[in-house]
Amino acid sequence: MIKSNKLQREDTTICSVLDRYSRSHYGLVSDVEKFRRQKIKLIFTDLGDVITSDSLGSVFYKILSIMSEWYRKSVSKKQNIVQAKPKKQGRYQGGKVQYGKDLGDNGV
Repeated sequence: MIKSNKLQREDTTICSVLDRYSRSHYGLVSDVEKFRRQKIKLIFTDLGDVITSDSLGSVFYKILSIMSEWYRKSVSKKQNIVQAKPKKQGRYQGGKVQYGKDLGDNGV
């Protein structure tokens, strides 16, 4: 809905946290600038209204946006490392056990 043109002047968009709104810093900043021009409020439950905030609030949400993008990428890298280890060892990784195979006590 946010990406569509259904939002009108004086509408309010509420999002739970900053990193759930956008996958990239650029996406968030461009949306915030677009909402400022259209007078649409963007409220995050942990930050408050980022559209009508002063210049310090503007810098604050931009820094948080960059940090949340970095955190999301680092978590993704860690997940890939953790998921690759049992695969490399030939261990059970979850899901269905392949037909004709049996899962032993040691997870192999």
